[in-house]
Amino acid sequence: MEKKNNTIKYILIILILVVILGVILFLVNGKSNNFENLNSSENTSNYSSNSNTDIQITQTSTNIEVKYKDEELVENYTEYTAKVNLTEMTATGNGINISNGTITISADGVYYFTGTATDANIVVNAPDSALVVIVLDNANITSTKTAVINGIEADNIIINLMSESNNTLTDGSTYTVFTEDDEPNATVFSKTDLCINGTGTLTINANYEDAIASKDDLKIINSTIIVKAKDDGIRGKDSLVLKNANITVVSDGDGLKSTNEEAGKGYIYIDGGKYAITSAGDGMDAENIVNLNGDAEINITTTGDVEDKTKSSNQGWQGFGGQRNFADDLNVSDDSDLTVSSKGIKAGSEIAINSGKITISATDDAIHSNGVIIINDVEATLSTGDDGIHADNSIVIKDGIINIAKSYEGIEAQYIEIDGGNIDLISSDDGINVNGGSEQMFRNFSGTDNSSDSNRLLVILGGTINVNANGDGLDSNGSIKISGGTILVAGPTNSGNGSLDYNYTCTVTGGSLIYYGASGMWQDSGSNSTIKTVAFSVSNGKNGDVLELKDSSGNIVAKVTTAKTYQKIGFTNSSIKSGETYTLYVNGTQFSSVKAN
Repeated sequence: MEKKNNTIKYILIILILVVILGVILFLVNGKSNNFENLNSSENTSNYSSNSNTDIQITQTSTNIEVKYKDEELVENYTEYTAKVNLTEMTATGNGINISNGTITISADGVYYFTGTATDANIVVNAPDSALVVIVLDNANITSTKTAVINGIEADNIIINLMSESNNTLTDGSTYTVFTEDDEPNATVFSKTDLCINGTGTLTINANYEDAIASKDDLKIINSTIIVKAKDDGIRGKDSLVLKNANITVVSDGDGLKSTNEEAGKGYIYIDGGKYAITSAGDGMDAENIVNLNGDAEINITTTGDVEDKTKSSNQGWQGFGGQRNFADDLNVSDDSDLTVSSKGIKAGSEIAINSGKITISATDDAIHSNGVIIINDVEATLSTGDDGIHADNSIVIKDGIINIAKSYEGIEAQYIEIDGGNIDLISSDDGINVNGGSEQMFRNFSGTDNSSDSNRLLVILGGTINVNANGDGLDSNGSIKISGGTILVAGPTNSGNGSLDYNYTCTVTGGSLIYYGASGMWQDSGSNSTIKTVAFSVSNGKNGDVLELKDSSGNIVAKVTTAKTYQKIGFTNSSIKSGETYTLYVNGTQFSSVKAN
């Protein structure tokens, strides 16, 4: 037995040594090319590698066609099938019955409610072809034992908020009356299509679980709704459509949610309106798609107990003392059931932002998709303890103003394309990161190419981009391709990272690029670039230095005021001509000259 135990021990020791050797190879081989073509500090550095960089991402958002029934667009109903006085618990008209505080609607029609009831609830149990409209006109209902409104059966249920009315629905912290197992589980609950419309105001105090929930489609049109929920705020299983609504949600779970995994369902569609969400879970969480339109104003704060990655120091890959998380490079999802998710906007397959103003302060990722993110236009201010904008697959930014004031990694995906807009970001780790999958680590161990890595790509076609990163500034575990835009990278002050970091090639054929930071992992654009680069080493570069690059005639080619200390600076600009001499001035004083290759 002792011999067997010793054998097992030796095997474990060998396995540990293999892992350590692999990591060492990764550290040496994975970064060795960064030093390959660095000559004297006054020379232009060129890095090149054979790889396929002729890739351009084309990504369009999924077309979601939302149809509205005529009845869903009615603001005020004036003819009623029955009227209910909640204060007196009396009803006049047809299709309605009151018994022991339960008001049951059993037929198609329009039902008007006004007054105050301290222990009552409304049940809709009509034929499956019925359209039931519940009109609330200064109605205040408290239910102590079940949902305030429970839609059991109908074709469609509409809750209409009378113009200028203020309505309040409150449930108890425990339910004792259920129509099925665990149903209802929301203050307003429906097993069928549910629509809330009208220009009145509805306040919901959800003390049991959710505030509003439909097991089918849920629409909210033109209404003002204020929700405080013990669990999720507003949930539509098949879809959640919000049109010109004014919604405030405070929830211990998710704010807005759609949960159906089926294709063509499980989406949140917003068309205009104002939305203020404070949630311990995700602000918006769609199983499949989040689609934002109509210049909606969205303000999200998430408060979940998630590690603030921006507070951990980043010293890069410096032996075994580095702070980088292997899980980040393995692209391991953090959405498992064992992990708290407190993201601003989250979707399972796609987030499409076509317009709007978005402000997010999140303990988790601000904008996160397990698939793709397409930003056609937006005004966004993001602050997060994790990634600013993260997609497991691709991110395409067409236009907009994006300010990532705090992040661990600013923008991260396997494929990133920036076509235009204005982007300012601050990150405690990488600024813009084309991440690597699990095969990336093994490629570095073996030193062999892997096409799935070489196709990982950062494409910049235009826009104004300012990156302030403590980790790598522009980082690609594949290649970088720049053909336009104005790019400024304030890179790392530690030598374990670089202002530019790429595995294969960095090809610059247009635009302008200024990048500065530590010199230890320095890379410039590749030799296949058509725009030239000049680089200078500045051993004691200071925060606030005014740097000017001048040509031989004294013309200013580029100018920048530094935002941190630095050891090296590079300029890539179409005005830089091969064979000409360029001089760097630091705070008005001539520093050094270099001839462009």
